[in-house]
Amino acid sequence: METSTGWKYVVRRYTCVTGTPAAPGFLYRNQMPFNVAGPKLPVAPSMVVLSNVLVSTTPAGAVVPCFTYQVVTVGANPDYAFVTDVAVTLTVQTQLQDPQTHQFQQETKALLNVSPRNVFNAFLLARQGNDNRVQAMPLVTKTNILYP
Repeated sequence: METSTGWKYVVRRYTCVTGTPAAPGFLYRNQMPFNVAGPKLPVAPSMVVLSNVLVSTTPAGAVVPCFTYQVVTVGANPDYAFVTDVAVTLTVQTQLQDPQTHQFQQETKALLNVSPRNVFNAFLLARQGNDNRVQAMPLVTKTNILYP
């Protein structure tokens, strides 16, 4: 499917830059052709999806990354790596202080079990040995997405 950029296959890359309550961070969204090798484009203000992003922590104080990937490799071929699940955890603070407490409010939300149907379907086919309809993940894609 053609997109407005003219690229046929596009990678949408989300970058989470967390901050502190005094200087909150941002969640950015960038899109580029999937086969771009080399350095990624730096984030820019026009790419901001969400502002006031803070570091997420567990009740014990351990830092939780914004994105957690479950990667499953099928068989002995490391190129048959499938991202079967993505968990998104974001903590944000309000833009304005609460009028009564004069404090910023913080909220943490998690979206778990994000599994693209086509990727999960390819994983199931590869696991059953039906790899004639499954493409290996290109190295450039693996490098750009999983190991930034």
